[in-house]
Amino acid sequence: MKQQLDIESRNALVGYRIEKSDNSLKEADLLAEKGFYDSAVTRLYYACFYISCALLIKNEIETSSHAGVKRMLSLKFIHTGLLDSKFIKSYADLMNGRQLSDYEDFVYQDIVSFTQYKKEAEEFCLEIKRLIEN
Repeated sequence: MKQQLDIESRNALVGYRIEKSDNSLKEADLLAEKGFYDSAVTRLYYACFYISCALLIKNEIETSSHAGVKRMLSLKFIHTGLLDSKFIKSYADLMNGRQLSDYEDFVYQDIVSFTQYKKEAEEFCLEIKRLIEN
């Protein structure tokens, strides 16, 4: 069993994860500018993963895997109506894009796919930040 965090430590960890998310979005842009679209898509996914972790940590929801983060988002926020279902689709799209970029042979992301993923990631991160702040 994981050690319970006090409120100060939890808030610090939430802030850290938000910062990692923001930095991942910036990293994605830098990579895309140089034509590294596969890596850029991966960074977009991680921006969403980190901000999702921040939301779960704030709400004292534990997970131990990437799939667990997606599952908890769905159970605790989509099914309860706190988050529109389009955002879990965006998260799944980005997760799939990352898996294709990182693990599949001869699959390449391009400026078109990066642009679509970026739009989804930015909207996702903004909405999750809204939930964190409320």
